Amino acid sequence: MKKTLLTLFGFVLSVFSVFSQTIISQQDFEAAPASPAWNYTVSGTGGSIQSGQNSSSGRPASANLFNSGLQSFGVNNGTLIFDLSPVNTLYLKNIEFNLKLASYSTTTSTNGIESSDVFEVLCSVDGINFYKEIEVKGHATSNNACWKFDATGVASRFYSGAGNFGSFTASGGGLIANGHSSIVLTDLPSVPNLYFRISLKNNSTGELWLIDDVKLIGEENTSPTLLTTKKTISDINYLVNNGPSVPNNYALTGINLTPATGNIGLKAPANFEISLNESSGFGDTLTLAYADNSLTQTQIFTRLKSNLNVGVYGGTGFNIVHDGGGATNLNIKLDGRVSDGLFCGTPIDIDSVRRTIPIQSSYTGLVPYTIKGKVTGVFGSNKFYLQDSTGGIAIFQSSIVSTNSLKLGDWVSLTGIPTRFNGEAEIVSTTCFDKIAGGVVDSPMEFDTNNPPTDTSLTAFLNINEGKLVKIKSINVLNYGTFISGTNYNLSACNAQGFSEIRIDAGAVSIIGAGIPNITQDIIGVIGRFVNATGSANKTQIFPRYLSDFQESSVPCLPSGGCGVTSYTEAQDKLDVFNWNLEWLGNTGFGPTDEALQLNNCITVLNNAHADVYMLQEICSYNAANPEDNTTSFGKLIEGLNTAHGANTYTGECSSAYSYSYIDSPDPFGQRVCVIYKKEIVSKIFSRPMLDSMALASYPPTGRKSQFWGSGRLPFQFMAGIDIGGKKDTILFVGLHAKSGSAAEDYERRKFDVKVLYDTLQAQYPSRKTMVLGDLNDDLDQSIYVGGHASTYAPFLHQNPSDTLLNSVRPNPFWFPVTDVFSSIGCASTGTFSDYIDHQILSDEFMNKHSGFKYKTNSVTSYRPIIANYGSTTSDHYATISQFEYYLRPVLSPCSNLITLESPTDDYLNQTGDVFASKVNGKIVVTNIITNSSNIQYFAPSIELKPGFIAERGVVFKAQNGGCD
Repeated sequence: MKKTLLTLFGFVLSVFSVFSQTIISQQDFEAAPASPAWNYTVSGTGGSIQSGQNSSSGRPASANLFNSGLQSFGVNNGTLIFDLSPVNTLYLKNIEFNLKLASYSTTTSTNGIESSDVFEVLCSVDGINFYKEIEVKGHATSNNACWKFDATGVASRFYSGAGNFGSFTASGGGLIANGHSSIVLTDLPSVPNLYFRISLKNNSTGELWLIDDVKLIGEENTSPTLLTTKKTISDINYLVNNGPSVPNNYALTGINLTPATGNIGLKAPANFEISLNESSGFGDTLTLAYADNSLTQTQIFTRLKSNLNVGVYGGTGFNIVHDGGGATNLNIKLDGRVSDGLFCGTPIDIDSVRRTIPIQSSYTGLVPYTIKGKVTGVFGSNKFYLQDSTGGIAIFQSSIVSTNSLKLGDWVSLTGIPTRFNGEAEIVSTTCFDKIAGGVVDSPMEFDTNNPPTDTSLTAFLNINEGKLVKIKSINVLNYGTFISGTNYNLSACNAQGFSEIRIDAGAVSIIGAGIPNITQDIIGVIGRFVNATGSANKTQIFPRYLSDFQESSVPCLPSGGCGVTSYTEAQDKLDVFNWNLEWLGNTGFGPTDEALQLNNCITVLNNAHADVYMLQEICSYNAANPEDNTTSFGKLIEGLNTAHGANTYTGECSSAYSYSYIDSPDPFGQRVCVIYKKEIVSKIFSRPMLDSMALASYPPTGRKSQFWGSGRLPFQFMAGIDIGGKKDTILFVGLHAKSGSAAEDYERRKFDVKVLYDTLQAQYPSRKTMVLGDLNDDLDQSIYVGGHASTYAPFLHQNPSDTLLNSVRPNPFWFPVTDVFSSIGCASTGTFSDYIDHQILSDEFMNKHSGFKYKTNSVTSYRPIIANYGSTTSDHYATISQFEYYLRPVLSPCSNLITLESPTDDYLNQTGDVFASKVNGKIVVTNIITNSSNIQYFAPSIELKPGFIAERGVVFKAQNGGCD
């Protein structure tokens, strides 16, 4: 099922009056919000409206889940961004933002927040650059803190607008009386649009952040006033002999000015200069004209002058002075510095430091190093990437970003210990840190998949430039849905340049919750690495920093390497087989919310594929008495295909077994497996559920026999004759929709169900050409059940069908999973998970040299059509398609040259040797015995082993491909 973006609206605030201290906007989360209600949107996971009381076993036990009224908003075991709509504060003063905050444990009296569970308030004056102002988190060592809404602690801070925030930590663990229940942000700027963002993160099922009574208050301002977005500008720095500094900017506005027209004068302090242009026109003074009693918001740029000596400049008394318009003078304090970059010592190049760090999961160096470079990526408060001309590396230390107000392009020097954490090369335990100067990020290194270097693959490029900022041009993301924090997503480069992956760091807040692009992208990011504890996983990862790091490519392509295509053309002389889960089609309560749009999109997908056989899952609207009934969703699918491709071209049916088959009315909750087929090519021989007459003595996974095979949606067998232009065959299709889920019980249920299916197929159809296909709800390389378990389809995969270990010997010689290629290269078949679970497994009759339809090598692909918001409008699964071509076995010449080896005359005892027959028409027929340490090789176009033949060890048989008959 899909996850929807939660968007909640209050009333739109269009006009308000302010008399003294007044509520400007508020959100109390009630069913009828208090006015003036403050609109908000939510993205991420774990968020919902809360009401009632906490559980009696939780902490605080049975406490109200709200501060006032009946409701609040909570985040449970999630990472969530809560954005309030912007407010015009231009004609306000003494502006304050406040809310109530509580921390609960919903499950036990011993849970609560730790230092990794964080609440944040961020502000922005442009809706793009958000700066943290307040942070509340658990205690560093005394874990599991909880407090109620009436706790006495106050987290209060004045507005910074530059990343200098107040950090507030719980005083200890357990239920604390002085928890920070009151959040207050004062001295907010008067601007046309003031944005507020609340970030909430916790990581345990029982942990619950609660917010309530969010308010913005202020007073009407009728006096002549000059306003700014910043009252102090720091870090106006540069490296000696590299001046002037990079310009910093602020916004200047005037309201209620008198007289109606006039001028505002600006004067910079010594050693600084100002301009209206970022790159030119700097001087000591500026004059701005205003009209109609106001100065519209104007951007002012300031910088430290060039050719200054090493030293500190600005500070108290060094202000940009703004005067005029009858307003009190506005002063903005400036702080600057010219550095020699040697505060932490003489730096060594980053590449040399990286060479001291072995590539493994975990490592800690013994010697500290000093490095210097530019900040290329910032991820939260604790992590950033630093790069010089030789290389790049991650820096990790608690609050290092927030404490130093780091921004992209900043020049930094630091001393610390080189390490690896989960394979990521990092500098930690810094003993010296110097923010040398501001700057701009250099252009990323590029890998253009349309014009790739002749001597470097994409994989090699990423390995060579680990730690650096890069740009990969023309690459596709192979997943659909929305980006989730701490999740990997597969990439396929254009022009068959290979595969990689991106990882969405928890600090990349602008990306989390955003839609995954379904068209070719140019992606910017920093290259990291992941190595697991055993070293079996060792790969580079690209970490995009912001949503703007994804840009539509000017040179698009289809996903390459067989992982997926956005369009599909059927082959006229081949059999096209298509399987797809349509996500609750026909059920208005689950799946995509717009049922009509989903149905139209599904018809479009089927029409464009124009396959011969469609095996479909999760059909929830069907008339068994008339499968083509166009008042049902299934009937409309057939109608859509026949409208596009000709009347009576397609027909189909659904299995009589469905989820919860024991209920009287299957619609709309009974999920069916169905088949649609092209009548000219496919003729039904029989169809029926498998295992429906099987009398289970028990159901070991749970003890409830009704839960067998997805609580009733039994495998659906459809035996069909195939005829393409006189080329005929008979195929048994077995459509599956297996038990879903990655929990231990889900795994055990699925494993039991699959083994019963395997044993039944082997017993009932030992030589039948059989295709098992559909939503298998498990991957084939290993199970989706966490912890490194073998796939539940192990019987079809392992040489010994009873082996259930992850490293069991493969393959099963009688079954061939043609879709395991997707598992091996890391493709996904859903938009919400990283595994490929929609598979096709073929019996060996598709692979041998008997006449009939056989699998066309490398034809299987994942069908990913370009449909707007596919994951929320169509399905959470992608279709899988494969092709089958007709093979006519050639007539073999007779084996007229025979060599017969019989026992006991031709027995071998402790002998070594070779037996050859004619290369043209030779055949060796054996009934002899080979014993002890004999090592005998037979070479012939055909070798026949007859009853009585025994080989104890060491025999090698070699037969010619094709042979004789």
